[in-house]
Amino acid sequence: MELVGIWPEPRRTRERLPNFKALLYLSIITVFGVGPQSANLFFIWGDLELVTENLSTANIPGINAMIKLIFALYYKESFKPIMKSFYDDWHNIKTEEEKAVMLKMVKPAKFISIWCSMLTITMVTAYLSLRAVTVYLTDRVNEKQDRLSLYPGYFPFDIRSAPILITINFAQVIAGYSATICYTTVDTFIAMLIMHMCGQFAILRKKLLRLMGNKKESRSIDEFQKELASIVIKHEQLNG
Repeated sequence: MELVGIWPEPRRTRERLPNFKALLYLSIITVFGVGPQSANLFFIWGDLELVTENLSTANIPGINAMIKLIFALYYKESFKPIMKSFYDDWHNIKTEEEKAVMLKMVKPAKFISIWCSMLTITMVTAYLSLRAVTVYLTDRVNEKQDRLSLYPGYFPFDIRSAPILITINFAQVIAGYSATICYTTVDTFIAMLIMHMCGQFAILRKKLLRLMGNKKESRSIDEFQKELASIVIKHEQLNG
């Protein structure tokens, strides 16, 4: 998310460069990915095989990635208090039991994040590699122009010359990986937050059970009310 400028870093006050990066990648996905493929639908409409290829390779996934990128960029400031609470929870660990609960939730979140990213990037790399070989072996003079790009699409100018074709395909590589990062990282980010919140609720449950069940420990009413109030406040913060 930091790579595409949508990471909600609470310690950062200036967002010009990250926002510029997000808008830049959004423009690349639109101009070299979703835009040409959507325009090409008008020319291949009626051929079910080509339409299915168009929609499944980059069009629909690219549109989903753009929606997620716009969503994350629009709500970035709203996510910052959540991330600040996330950082504070890790910095304010008081017992080994709390640390164990949080680490228990971190492991599946880390597994989901790493493997989802690796699988999607591997899939895109495999597709782009195969398409690059296909385009390289294709006769540029006799082949349809839209089939000369890595993601077949319509361009309102001649792309058959080698410099233009290389430029277009290089831009499509950037668009493909940018869309993949946006498509995956927003989902794994939400999964990470959910797992973290589950850990915090588990810690609150343990605190409440310990507070209510440990009758041997002598404590004043003020101490009891103070600990109970802290649990209630944290619970309301998580619910909010």
